[in-house]
Amino acid sequence: GNFWFGPAGQSVARYDEKTLKYYSKIEFFYGNKSVDRDYGNSVHAITEDKNGNIWFGTDHGAIKYDGKNFRSYTEKDGLSNTRVGRKSILVEKSGDIWVGTQGGVFRYIPSADSTGGQCISLMHLLPPVNVKGIMEDNTGNIWFASQINGVFRYDGKAIKNITEKEGLSDNTAGGIAQDKM
Repeated sequence: GNFWFGPAGQSVARYDEKTLKYYSKIEFFYGNKSVDRDYGNSVHAITEDKNGNIWFGTDHGAIKYDGKNFRSYTEKDGLSNTRVGRKSILVEKSGDIWVGTQGGVFRYIPSADSTGGQCISLMHLLPPVNVKGIMEDNTGNIWFASQINGVFRYDGKAIKNITEKEGLSDNTAGGIAQDKM
């Protein structure tokens, strides 16, 4: 029932309809020494997984909040690029978690996380594109909007790329959604 906000250049804030609580940058980015980089500390994506964990996409990787603690996922966990795009964290209906960055698409592996292993894996079927949005359609396909490579659809087995060559007016796709029709 809480609302989460990512004010630009800050960490995050939680609103319970009575109180607005800001988490400090140290608390939010705990263990991530990259928070002093020049390009900011903004939150670009927020979503909740099936276990009630809140996931944040930031300039410094993905962060999971389990109700008590924040856990950063960065290069050491498998993200070769930590700049998560806007609207670029998806929790699939199946529960799988996808993270889109400026360097490609990654999948979270909870079993590896619970054993302390590398728990973020690059999706090798997709080139290292700058992801601007991820969504799951009504039939379970995962769609990726990219900055200069058009749109990609993953059906669980193969990737289809839709670009200017297929009739897209521009290869830059800033977002993606499916209507009710």
